[in-house]
Amino acid sequence: MKHKLAAWLLAGLLLQGSLLQAHPGHDPDEDEPPAVFVYDKPEVEVAATLLENPLAYDASAAAVGEAVWFAWLEFVPEQGDALWVGRRQDDAWTVKQKVRQYMDGCANPNLTRDSDDRLWLSFEARVDNAWDVYAVRIDDQGKPQQEPLPVSPAKGPADTRHTVTADRQGGLWFVWQTDNQGQFDIVARRFNTRDKTWNRAFRVSGNDRGDWNPQAAIDSQGKLSVVWDGFDGESYNVYLRSFADDAWGPTLAVAAGPTFEGRAVIAIDRQDRRWVAWEEGGDNWGRPYRGILTPLINDQLGPLHRYRRLHVAIVSESGRLQQLPEPLPAPQWDAAARRKHPSGEIKHTGAFYERPRLSVDGDGRVWLAYRHFYTPWLGVEHKGHVEQGWGVYARYYGDQGWSPLQQFDIGQGDGMQRLELAPSGDGLVAAFTTGRTHRTPDKRPRGVVLARLAGDKPAAGELKLPPGAPLVEADFHPFRPPVRPTATIAGQQQQLFFGDLHRHTDLSLCRVPMDGTIEDAYRYASDVARLDFLGITDHSRDIAQGDPLSQLWWRSRKEVYRHQAGDVFLPFYAYERSHGDTADHNVISLRGDMLRPHTYPVPQFWKELDEQTITIPHQPIRRNTWEYQDDALRPLLEIFQGCRDTSIEEDAHRGLGKGFLLGFIASSDHSSTSASYACVWAPQATRPSIFDAFKARRTYGATARIELIAQAGEHWMGEEIAGGKLPPLRLKATGTDIIRSVELVVDGKVVKEFSPLKKQIEIAHDLDLAGSHFVYFHLTQVDGNEAWSSPFFLRP
Repeated sequence: MKHKLAAWLLAGLLLQGSLLQAHPGHDPDEDEPPAVFVYDKPEVEVAATLLENPLAYDASAAAVGEAVWFAWLEFVPEQGDALWVGRRQDDAWTVKQKVRQYMDGCANPNLTRDSDDRLWLSFEARVDNAWDVYAVRIDDQGKPQQEPLPVSPAKGPADTRHTVTADRQGGLWFVWQTDNQGQFDIVARRFNTRDKTWNRAFRVSGNDRGDWNPQAAIDSQGKLSVVWDGFDGESYNVYLRSFADDAWGPTLAVAAGPTFEGRAVIAIDRQDRRWVAWEEGGDNWGRPYRGILTPLINDQLGPLHRYRRLHVAIVSESGRLQQLPEPLPAPQWDAAARRKHPSGEIKHTGAFYERPRLSVDGDGRVWLAYRHFYTPWLGVEHKGHVEQGWGVYARYYGDQGWSPLQQFDIGQGDGMQRLELAPSGDGLVAAFTTGRTHRTPDKRPRGVVLARLAGDKPAAGELKLPPGAPLVEADFHPFRPPVRPTATIAGQQQQLFFGDLHRHTDLSLCRVPMDGTIEDAYRYASDVARLDFLGITDHSRDIAQGDPLSQLWWRSRKEVYRHQAGDVFLPFYAYERSHGDTADHNVISLRGDMLRPHTYPVPQFWKELDEQTITIPHQPIRRNTWEYQDDALRPLLEIFQGCRDTSIEEDAHRGLGKGFLLGFIASSDHSSTSASYACVWAPQATRPSIFDAFKARRTYGATARIELIAQAGEHWMGEEIAGGKLPPLRLKATGTDIIRSVELVVDGKVVKEFSPLKKQIEIAHDLDLAGSHFVYFHLTQVDGNEAWSSPFFLRP
């Protein structure tokens, strides 16, 4: 372990190529211009060691005796994930062993020492198209002692985000997130390592909506406490439930308010006090927000990643939430609140303290590690294409309150990179992933980082804590997803699906601070927006310049099936291939190997595609979009985009007038939430069925969950109609508000307008048309929300 006092100079931190991810906090009251990214100034710099393979990631640690064991993954192009374990002593490997290769992916390896000092490796792997949890005992040379044991008994597609804690009777408690009939639940199961028996899996969460990210700890009396967060229909809340004396207690709401509250962690100290930490985000998380016409980002309204604040408290044995005598210092949180803003609605926006980790070291100190940066301009002025990484910090709570702030001299590059702590001797070891592979040259290190933390003050003894408010039992209201609308046309029953095929995360350089992580996007889509499908379309040039064999693409594509929830939520492989001579197209695929660079034209790219991949031009429509035509590989057009809060009828009419066959969808792009829907009628709730409906253009775009069917005789919207005569038109729609007007558009001109002034409408109309034409309906509600049916294409 190495410590060195550091005088951090802001001027020395460059936007690109910096190994050190910290600099002094900026006081907005000073005369100097504000920095793009600002970081808390540490009092101690912690030297970190980078493992030799830059393709290593997803590491964890555990101490056994004087040695520290690590588990991690190494991505091997075209071979998937190699699962490794190793033992280090005196900063050198004494054991390094490859455990197994998983062609279809592995994730979240954890090491746990049982009460008999035996080491267990647990992990998640995709086997037979399903993600499941496995465990295996490791000997002192890192070799598995048997075939991995299946931990998760469910038959769903996704058992993920597991955690493990050991009791004193030879038991290992596994807690994980599982797909339960289309929504995620938290499940716990005990394994007796002595007689090799399993308890039945128990559903810990009683919520009918999404539950996420469990963590668990056991006290000296064998009491198991589990924390997680769940969506209650309005916001995400933090919950706690305990198991003692062979019975589960009630579910307690640790944090339940209008803001995003989640990603809770728990640690139990030597006095059996339950320390809980979690992060808080903005109000109205994931609620309707458009990027331009709505107000600028503020604390109450905006994208998924506006601010994050850490809370640390103790949950007493009697179920009271007790605040620490000294709150967690957060200098840039305080600096953000001092900003002067005309609206007065920006106090926290731009300040980020998140991803807490708690651990108790060998001397009983309770440590908190987290990551942080501050963007003082967020919500005040627009900045794009800026990124400087996360600072990774730690401090402990001792007998004199919070210790001086320590920071690792290597930070993190994106929001899905893992950070873990484990006790070792009189301190801790930390293991985390670092690196970034976006479009700009970047010399920062990549791979797994290892480091040691040590404290020089005694652990906190007896704490003078306030009585605290009693935690109330969670009140979960029964919820069942609404039945999907159905319709029968031409003898075939169809279901209506709502989704989004253009959404970015912090892997795209454009708006790193505000777009949130891959997990944020899937949470929002599956729980808040209740989407049926999602395509996360990060820029190919930010994913290792479009390298399909890159680790970053591998990490991204793994999350597609890890976030599938039965037939209720179906992610697609997707990315945005933009700039250069690409005409800016989103790529949606049933295949995970179709990432490509943006450096060559669309027609050349199309030659590489088969029937399992389509492309979709998005806003703004590039000048060269209509120079190439392939209606099979480009069947759809983004008619509305929430980020720009703009519809592009004129651009669409230009392409349609040239003879292109294009169905309509709406998309969010960056920042915007719950304001853009790609709506599709498909016979089955499967990826292939929905994908085939994209290709058939049985779609429409909408800014709200408006139900719409447009027919011409027995033809669906999106179809070609031969014979030169248009059959009678019929429109059936159910609005989310009163429908003010319906326009009938022929060849780009409104030829008829209806004013139904009802939420449910049926319109029939005959048009005397012959020759080649495109015809569609445009619907507008009194609240301003709109929908556009895909056109009918009349042919001679």
